Amino acid sequence: MQPEASLRLRLCLAALLALLVTVLAACRPAKLLLYSSADPWQPQNVRWINPCPPEAPCQIAAFSARALTGAIQLRVDFLVPPFQPLPEGQLILLINDRPGSHLPTSADLPADFTSQEWDSAQVLTLSSGRSPVLRSVATSTPSVSPQILYPSGALQWEMPTSADPARLRFQLHWLSSSADSEIEVTNPLSLSAPIPAQAPLLLVFWDTLDARTPAALLRSWDGAHAGPNGTRHGLKHLLAQAASAQVPLTLADLKTPQNLRALDLLGQIPNLAALEQSGLLELADGSKTTPYAAAYALAQSRRLTESYGLLPANTAFAPTFSGDYRAVFAYLPDASRLVMRRGARRLIPLPAHPYAAPTSLEVDVPLLRRLVHSANSPDPYDGVVAGGSVAATAWADADSTDLVYFASLPWVKILSVQDVLSFTPSPDTASLCPDLLCTPRALNLRPTSDTGQILLEESAYAALQSSLASQLQSLPTNALKDAAWQAFQQAAQPTASFARQRLQANYLPKLHDLLYAAQWADSPASQQDCAQDLNLDGQSECVFSNSRWLLIFDLRGARLLAAVYADGSRIQPVVALPSQFVVGNSDPLDWDVSSGALADPREIPGAFFHPNEPLEVFTPSFSSETLTLSAPSGRQLTVTLSDKEVKFILRRSDAGATRLPLLLDPTACAQTSFPFQPQDAAISWNASSTQAFTLTRSTAQWSLSTSCDSAVYLSQPEDPSRENPPGHYLPFPLAALDIVYTQYLELRLLPSTSFDDFLHTD
Repeated sequence: MQPEASLRLRLCLAALLALLVTVLAACRPAKLLLYSSADPWQPQNVRWINPCPPEAPCQIAAFSARALTGAIQLRVDFLVPPFQPLPEGQLILLINDRPGSHLPTSADLPADFTSQEWDSAQVLTLSSGRSPVLRSVATSTPSVSPQILYPSGALQWEMPTSADPARLRFQLHWLSSSADSEIEVTNPLSLSAPIPAQAPLLLVFWDTLDARTPAALLRSWDGAHAGPNGTRHGLKHLLAQAASAQVPLTLADLKTPQNLRALDLLGQIPNLAALEQSGLLELADGSKTTPYAAAYALAQSRRLTESYGLLPANTAFAPTFSGDYRAVFAYLPDASRLVMRRGARRLIPLPAHPYAAPTSLEVDVPLLRRLVHSANSPDPYDGVVAGGSVAATAWADADSTDLVYFASLPWVKILSVQDVLSFTPSPDTASLCPDLLCTPRALNLRPTSDTGQILLEESAYAALQSSLASQLQSLPTNALKDAAWQAFQQAAQPTASFARQRLQANYLPKLHDLLYAAQWADSPASQQDCAQDLNLDGQSECVFSNSRWLLIFDLRGARLLAAVYADGSRIQPVVALPSQFVVGNSDPLDWDVSSGALADPREIPGAFFHPNEPLEVFTPSFSSETLTLSAPSGRQLTVTLSDKEVKFILRRSDAGATRLPLLLDPTACAQTSFPFQPQDAAISWNASSTQAFTLTRSTAQWSLSTSCDSAVYLSQPEDPSRENPPGHYLPFPLAALDIVYTQYLELRLLPSTSFDDFLHTD
């Protein structure tokens, strides 16, 4: 043989040998990662997720296994909620670890399990009220007793082995003690087989916070006995548990002016920002508002995002499309995918109807079964959306472990909105809903006057919403426009409750007073007119104004409905009615929907109103810069305007009482306040960051309640035994000044320079 041929032969043999070594190495099982028995279970440890047909009574959710040093650690997850007892029955684990060996026919196993394919077995018996009992067949007895992991309720145990873990084969059987259950069996499994896909889960919540009054804020933030289970409950606990468990949440309607101001008062904005930055929190823009105000609510959320230093939202939560968002939430009851497509829009399904009667939401078997089905779906973009109303969910209980429970399930993947936005959407099916949130239809109810008369058709609830929305959109941009939009959203708030719609119908026409004030503020001018029925209540109102001041009076009770001061481009309301910030502040059992603006006993339907005073009809008369309102009983209110001040004089033949709802700077409660001194003759307060007012009085007794009076309590848990001040039930940002006088009272209202504290008395 020639030397060259011999060399070629040697080279070919070497190449073949190298190829053979490579092939043999590829056939050898890869070396497995070894875990410690105390390590958290990981998604890569999951070996099987139960396909569980919808009609089958399954009890097993998933099976996991991983290699330890000298042992295999195993875990079975059951379809049981947190801290619930495990079902009764037997788990039988079959193991193939010794080639050529097999289970003896005399093994203490059901006949079906005596097989040439398996070498050994482990039997775990679960009985009610007893610890799990583990018995080994044809293998060494484990030194570690089985344990139940909480809060997941998973059963964990170990199997000692000297065999290569990569060569082991398993099969798990579950024999339930329940008569109507079938045997549940895994596929033959190994530690090196591909891991199954996790069950995708997205958590979305609304009704996140009610910050309209201090009482409502404290109850929805950290309320005593406020949860569906009668426990301490609120958004505070949901956020804390999400941070502790590292579970991402989406809060759909938190970014409203009232909510963010309240959270700023609580010192929680940095916490929200930190959760956003860590990827654990998505704050959508928008709220559950009337479709007519959807565009306004979304734009407002965007402005608030910037002013509070929060991250721009990727998602919107509103009844109609508006703005540039990567996705919007929608009620899509038949959707299985986590992202749908409608035209050019991406829709993320909501877990429930936003306006359905709230029910107690917690981890239950149906939710777990949906997750199991989702994990086995051939479509990788299928998933489950859970959550709902924070006010109704037990996940916001102080002692809830539900979020920790989900975080402990290695077969569940809790997604963030960012995760979902990377999914491929599928076409949305036709929807019977009128809008994205399936908003309840507004009924064409006709409101009542303060005397119980049914008002004209033009003031009917449903039709009036459209008319008012059109007028709001054309208003000049000033402080009154924002106030009018806020009042509109309160009185037109969608609801499926007939009683609440009837109540809101009474307050919606009052919005005309703010519309008139916003138009006047665009070009302040003098007017003396008592011939217009501004708010469609069947009674003419009096408009009294000059280039600085606008006053609107209701002749029934001589009630001051609006007081606005104009100083160039600065427009500042002085008086604001509680219904501008919250409609239905009192217990629904106390509503009298046949009494117009008096339907809610906590409403102050105008300055100079007092619930103990009769509502007489006053007769107006003008002279120069003075308006005089006179009642048949001899009561009289005289109002004099000048550029510098407004002077009010009340006369009567006996002792009387009156009340003034005063507008405070929205940030007032975060500022240091001086105690109110009833004996002082003047009071000054900040109505905004740039404008303050001073009110002086003649001889009288007065007392002041403000929505800031209980601010010190808001950082503490709600205490049902604590006697809260009256201001605890006033809407933010209002004060109520009560005055008791005899026969004569003189009040002078004039603008002053804003100061560091929100309140001064002299």
